[in-house]
Amino acid sequence: MTALVQHASDKFPGLLVVINHDTGETFASKSALAKLIGKQSIYVSNHEDALLRMGKKVNPLSAEILTAQGLRMGKFFDEAFISSLILKYRDDLVVGIMSYGIRAVLQQYVGFNINDQNSKEQKLLTAWRLERTQSVYAHKLFVLACKANKLPGGHAHNMMTTLCYGLTAEQSRKLPIVSEELDITVGLNHQPSVEQIRRIAMMKCLFSGYRTGTWQERVVRAYNASNTD
Repeated sequence: MTALVQHASDKFPGLLVVINHDTGETFASKSALAKLIGKQSIYVSNHEDALLRMGKKVNPLSAEILTAQGLRMGKFFDEAFISSLILKYRDDLVVGIMSYGIRAVLQQYVGFNINDQNSKEQKLLTAWRLERTQSVYAHKLFVLACKANKLPGGHAHNMMTTLCYGLTAEQSRKLPIVSEELDITVGLNHQPSVEQIRRIAMMKCLFSGYRTGTWQERVVRAYNASNTD
């Protein structure tokens, strides 16, 4: 069975495109492209001739496709040709097409595929990195507050981590971070999960805003206030 299947458009009655169900590639016939640009078919032929005169490759696909009426032979133009035709005759479609194209190209560059079986892991890892970035800013605020108020930041930090997950900052800093969601080791830090990163960061921000109480009282107060359970 051919992988090339004809699809009709509800938005543009009479517009028929051919999609390769194995690769996702999209093709269109001369009459379909004429419908798309709102011109007669001769404009599509003239554009093909102009590209050939400029030395550009135009390789129409001659293939059997599956239609509602059964298998049919036809000649179809590929995405590169369709793009050049749209640039010439339908500049109103360019921005929308570019948006989809930019997304596809840039995500391909960084190895992200929304439909990939690992996309859930990619999203979780992205969330983890975002929380880590926010954690850095919270820690800077915490350090500045400790210096300004002459509070023992190291001791306060150790008390925070001990309250949150039973280890001092020095002890937990030696442990590898193993994300249960990702089932991978993602680095060395004393805040191994997204939830712990978020809570420690919240505690540091709260602690930095307090103006009264000993440093121990401020840590306990921040710990209690950061409990979102």
